[in-house]
Amino acid sequence: MCTPPPAGPKKTGRGCGPWLLVGCLVLGLGGVVLAVGGCLAYQSGLLTVDSALNLIGLGPGDVEVDNFRDEAIQVAILQLAAPPDSLPMEVSLEINPFDIRTHCLQNPGRFRIDFSTGAVDLGTCTLNLKSGDEFQR
Repeated sequence: MCTPPPAGPKKTGRGCGPWLLVGCLVLGLGGVVLAVGGCLAYQSGLLTVDSALNLIGLGPGDVEVDNFRDEAIQVAILQLAAPPDSLPMEVSLEINPFDIRTHCLQNPGRFRIDFSTGAVDLGTCTLNLKSGDEFQR
């Protein structure tokens, strides 16, 4: 005669199903809160495309040039390490006496900045611009 196997311990819980459901709901609600918060920040102007790109290291940088001379100066900005599939960026600025100009450089990288009065060379500087950097000269 065969005897049935002994009965194991009784299951007393509901398993991990409820915890899994709660975890999914919390993650889903967190995603909705982040999306709504991001939309509101963008619409109010707190979050811009440039600031979002700066968060991931792909945003622009600013170069500010202050002219405290009694005469106008010319500033030439040349990108030294351009991506292989594009031409180096070149920018020419003329800054009046006691004027301040800011130029936004969309692509981070190495730049050479030449300063002159047209006839006299005032110097050159090289800068390594990273996303979100602000240089003042």
